[in-house]
Amino acid sequence: MPKRAKTPPIDDGAKYLTIVGPYPAHPNMELEQHRREFSRWLASCTGSSYLRAFYHKPTVRLTRFTRSGRVV
Repeated sequence: MPKRAKTPPIDDGAKYLTIVGPYPAHPNMELEQHRREFSRWLASCTGSSYLRAFYHKPTVRLTRFTRSGRVV
């Protein structure tokens, strides 16, 4: 079995921030206007010099239906 590649070194100067309740509420990051509003809101809170990029992890809501049409 091949060995796993070495983990690259982490930039110790990097800072990460997780946002749970963003502005605008429930933004659609596929829309440019929502990305701009979110970026401006974040820059107004932290300062524009800290914002380099942001990563959006979409949530997946699984809805399962039975044959009778009820939601499980």
